[in-house]
Amino acid sequence: YLARALREPMPSHTRGEVLLDLARAEVVLGNDSSSQHAEEALDLLERPMRVEACKVLGDSLYARGSFGEAARAFEQGLALLEDPDDPIARDLHAGYFSSASVDISLSPHALDHIAPISERPPEGETSAERAVLSALAVGRCISGATRGEVTELARRAWGGGRLLKDEGVDGWAWSLLTGALTMTDELEASSAIADAVIDEARRSGSLMAYATANHCASGPALRSGQVAKARACIETTIDAVADGWRNYLCFASATYAQVLTICDELDAAEDALNIVDDPNHTNSVERSLPLDARGHLRLLQGRNEEALADFLESGEILERSGWRVSFVAWHAGASLAAHRIGDDARARELAEWGTEIAEGTQIPSYMARMLRATALVGDPDKTIETLERALGILEHSQARLEYLYCISELGTALRRAGRRTDARARLEQALDLAHRFGACLIVRQVSEELTIAGAHPRRLAFTGKEALTAGERRVAEMAAIGMSNQEIAQALFVTTRAVEKHLYNSYRKLGIRTRRELGATLGESAQSGGSDEPS
Repeated sequence: YLARALREPMPSHTRGEVLLDLARAEVVLGNDSSSQHAEEALDLLERPMRVEACKVLGDSLYARGSFGEAARAFEQGLALLEDPDDPIARDLHAGYFSSASVDISLSPHALDHIAPISERPPEGETSAERAVLSALAVGRCISGATRGEVTELARRAWGGGRLLKDEGVDGWAWSLLTGALTMTDELEASSAIADAVIDEARRSGSLMAYATANHCASGPALRSGQVAKARACIETTIDAVADGWRNYLCFASATYAQVLTICDELDAAEDALNIVDDPNHTNSVERSLPLDARGHLRLLQGRNEEALADFLESGEILERSGWRVSFVAWHAGASLAAHRIGDDARARELAEWGTEIAEGTQIPSYMARMLRATALVGDPDKTIETLERALGILEHSQARLEYLYCISELGTALRRAGRRTDARARLEQALDLAHRFGACLIVRQVSEELTIAGAHPRRLAFTGKEALTAGERRVAEMAAIGMSNQEIAQALFVTTRAVEKHLYNSYRKLGIRTRRELGATLGESAQSGGSDEPS
């Protein structure tokens, strides 16, 4: 209707308003023309509507992943403001920071841009103030602040859900919060925000918000050991690329590769990382994530020099951008790669460097990851002691996947030290967790270690609920709670034919014939990941 209205004669200021409304709607739909229409509106409108047009233009460019251009649009809006205390100023400041912090050339100065605000953080009483608090939470996180400081800012920004209520699913401040909370191991809180947005996006029919929220849900799900949920979420996001989703595309591709790697699908993970060579992302901090993911893949492939190059390039991007803390612990991967090519001095130096940063943040998974690297590249006589220390740090942490990595490494270290009984106990514990998490790669690796240690590990299941794919599990769970095929299709933004196919495959693998049998057969929700406390 808005596009149709533009074919009618009207005064220029009215045309500008219609163009601006059209641009807002197109941002929600993921239409690339949103930026063009926002720019056209900007040329036709007078203050203060021109400031609003800059904000919509920034939102549009941000949604497309054009972070540098988005930052400049927000900055233009700030320059047009007649009253610096206008409430929209906080939105523009937060928008500038969230965009600039992901652009390599702008990121080092992004924190300076909001330094005056950061000295006296707002109370979080308005939507604009909560947007600023969201930006500050991320800013403090990437600059290496303590976990407690970051989570307190995030709590105030979320305001018990008021941020989502005021901003709506098509805002972006809530996605900043999930990033800050995921990086600080507050995985349950991060998941709760993402799941709330997923539910609201289903109700509103916003495919772009639904895709972004699923991306934001995939990270905490993976880190907490819920591999099936992580895969279902990130595949939903990747599927939305065909419909115009571009926001956080590098991040999403890296997460998808990580999920595929942990599922032991290394060729598919390689394909997911083609984005590393996409020239459109050369200037984005986001590129550090797929580089790190490819580094870990190269280690598994025995291509250690290439792995080191990827880790170092990832680190160089982050260092140049002022990101001391990220979604990746690149120092850990780089130290292991250096160790494998025989450069032990460099390996230890990298491990010490990363450990110093990690200890300053007090983030359990970050600290444990660096200790795990230290154990593998440092003094062999201290390997077991260091890994046990890492496990102690993670004992009450929500980062269960890192716990699994640590316990499997400890089992291997015990086996190599000749302590076969202790090794089997730890490896069997790791194997049990890996099965429950759906971490097929670790199942394979630990099974091989157990065989060497003289045990007889169980085989992977090819039937039953463990054999369901991520998509099949999600559809089966929805059907089990009484949702119709059409309701499931609408909720997941797929066709009813796709739902029928997933249910058919699920019935066959579960050995059932009717929908009524799903609940009892599935038992506890596959998305919950089961109990993941250390045994």
